Parts: sequence; C-alpha cells; structure tokens
Amino acid sequence: MRQRRVTVEHAPIWLFRACLPTLPIIKLFGWRLTHEAIPVGRRLSLANLGNGICPMCRDAEETVLHAMRDCPDARTILLTSTVFLSPLTALVMYMTVPEFTHLPVLLWNLWNGHNLFVHEVRSTPGCHIISKCEALQSAFTTTTGRVLLGVLGAPTIVEAAALTSGIRLTSELDASQVIVESDSANLVRQFCSTTLDLSMASYIFFEAKCLLVANSNIRVLVVRRTANTTARGLAQ
Repeated sequence: MRQRRVTVEHAPIWLFRACLPTLPIIKLFGWRLTHEAIPVGRRLSLANLGNGICPMCRDAEETVLHAMRDCPDARTILLTSTVFLSPLTALVMYMTVPEFTHLPVLLWNLWNGHNLFVHEVRSTPGCHIISKCEALQSAFTTTTGRVLLGVLGAPTIVEAAALTSGIRLTSELDASQVIVESDSANLVRQFCSTTLDLSMASYIFFEAKCLLVANSNIRVLVVRRTANTTARGLAQ
C-alpha cells in the first residue's frame, strides 16, 4: 500500500507568534482565538447550551469578534490600552514586537474578565484588566525579557505543578467560590492527605496547601474528563 506524504504549511504569522516572548498559555489562547475555538455564546448555542446572546451587553449574538472587539466593554478596554484594532496580518506590519506580544495577553485577560462576569456576575474594571496584563507579562519574564520556562519532568510532577498554578491563580482572581479540578485521582488524594509525605509532588504542593489554608473558598476535586458536558458539546 502506497502512503501519501502530507505536508503541513504554517502561515508566517504563526511562526512569528511562536517566537514571541510570552507565556505558552497566551500563545495557545491566541491560536484558539483566531481559530474561533473558545466557548463564546454562538458556539454554545449550536451545542444547545444557551441562547447565544452576549452576557456583557445583552445586545447582540456573541461571536469571537464581538466578545473580543465589538462589545462595548471590550472596545473601551482595547481603546484605553491603545491597542491598534486592525486585521491580524496587518498587526504584524504596524505594531512593534512588544505591542504585538502584549495584544494576546490583553485579550486573554479580557476573556477571563468575561468568564468572571458570566459565572460570578462580577464586572472587572477596564483599568484592572490592563494593569493585570502588564503585571502578568512582567512576572513571567526575566530581566532580559525571556519567558521563564515551565516545569519539565515526570507527568506526576507536571500535574502537581499545574494544580499548584491553578490554585495560585484562583487566589489572585479573588473569586467567591472556586473549584479546582484534576482528573488525577491519586494526585488529588495525595494532595488532600495529612500524613507525612516526602515525595517531590508533596514538596510542590506545599505552596498550594498554604494557599488553601488562607483561602477557604477554594476546593480541589477529582473530575472525569468525560463528565465535562460543555467541552463534549463543543467538540461535536
């Protein structure tokens, strides 16, 4: 049987985006954003999970473009932060590298503010979103502008670090009630255990356990990936 070789071509803009000095989660969000792979109202309505109306302005169907640019709240924040509202390809031509790097960080925080309003009915002021962008970008870079690398190692260590990062993030968001989920039952059991544990995962969990003591509104639960009805609905 003759096999056919498939060649995948990447647009120059994605190669440029992959080299920008920002966090991997921001790069991934930028890719999902431009491929309309985030759960906006329109996609949720196609999966019978809502009416598709923007929860922020309640005046139009919530597409990705509406949520990130055309919604009055989003437009105010973008204009305040002096982001140039041009098509994606034109952004590379007219924006400097720091400005183009800052754009997906701003949009990511804008989306987090959107989710906070949907789930907590709490509106985040635009000035707070802009200041969070600057703090986030500077907190995860060195003095030379290089992005600090993530955790590399065994899957258990990576999962423990991810769980700790999730608890750290929820404590910074100051939400009233937060559930941090993990599909690793053994890891959650180890995290919730009060017995002496000298493993590397327990060492990573030390900060997270201290945060849980100071933030009683955060809970850590085990969840099956197949139980996420929203994700399964969007994948259909």
